Amino acid sequence: MRRSVPSMAAALVLAGLLAPAPAAADPVPGRIAYRPAVPVPATYRLDCDGDRPGSTCTVVTTARHRLGHVEEFSTTVRSGDQVWARDTVYSREGQVRSRPFVLPEQDVTVDVKVSSMPEKFVGTPLRLMAWNLFVGGTINRQETTGENLTQLIEYLNEVDPDVFFVVEAYGSGQKILDGLNAGRAADDRFSAVQLTTPEDYSVNGDNLWLYTKLEIEKVYPRYADADISSFNLGGARLGLPNGQHVHAFSLWTWHDGPARHDSHDAAIQNLFGLPRTKTTEQILDNDRQRRMAMGKAILEKAIPSFIGDDDAPVLMGGDLNALPHEDWTAQFANARGHGAWCCRGRTPSCTTTRASSTPSATPTPTPGATRAAPSAR
Repeated sequence: MRRSVPSMAAALVLAGLLAPAPAAADPVPGRIAYRPAVPVPATYRLDCDGDRPGSTCTVVTTARHRLGHVEEFSTTVRSGDQVWARDTVYSREGQVRSRPFVLPEQDVTVDVKVSSMPEKFVGTPLRLMAWNLFVGGTINRQETTGENLTQLIEYLNEVDPDVFFVVEAYGSGQKILDGLNAGRAADDRFSAVQLTTPEDYSVNGDNLWLYTKLEIEKVYPRYADADISSFNLGGARLGLPNGQHVHAFSLWTWHDGPARHDSHDAAIQNLFGLPRTKTTEQILDNDRQRRMAMGKAILEKAIPSFIGDDDAPVLMGGDLNALPHEDWTAQFANARGHGAWCCRGRTPSCTTTRASSTPSATPTPTPGATRAAPSAR
């Protein structure tokens, strides 16, 4: 296998976000006049546990650190026009390691771009986490001692997220908040909002919660229409330490006919030459039952009704009960568990996540906060 690593090409990776303010313009209250990031020379290497397809690799990049600055390291791994891995990391230490990726059979090209900017122009880093608790951390009520929930809280304290999106709280919301704050310093405590209101409870009770260390400036009111209610979406405006804010939403879309079941069946059937139990169109219909309508209601109606024309970043986390559409294309037809299930170039059972990643549905980030894409987990 040959790995091609071209010379580093510098770029203004945040030029669009960090455009300088006009010299004659009055400063906007709560905003900072941003300047472009400066390209920085860097060296990098592939660090792999082997040189054969299937080996696990990371990209280690080193650049000279400037005192009082933050460096942004952007790494892209490609085979031709296909992207196999992409990562962006910020550092004050001059060296980063990308997330691991698996070497494909094709030759790969690694492209690294590094830029530097003063710390005062850098947004607020946020650690985000989303979790479906599977009926309040009881493993669908099979675990009755409370030990699983205790361990869940211990793990949350270890991860220590700034914003935590919860699905299927089902009566455990307050217990989790109490467990997170036990023994914490006053300036490191979590606040929480139960987002699902009583009129929208299921037989299990409440569903969505939002936990955060940031200031909760406003909790958005219940939204309900023919497709969704507060069982599916809820959120709040969260204040950042630099005076700006973000919008954060927990969400859940319909679980019946989950995408993974039929898609995995099709993968196995294709792999072993078995008759297909469902056609491609029937599998695509899984998302069209209710999930697509819910996704459209969330993205096109509910969230715009909450945030209006505010251009602050929108953070979303939860459980879409759908597969990431970018994982189920012809590029990954031979990936483990896919069984050449690529629908002749079409993306199966992923119309919900595809809709959530279109430009019109993806909020534009604003300087001052880290942006996170919707989670499909």
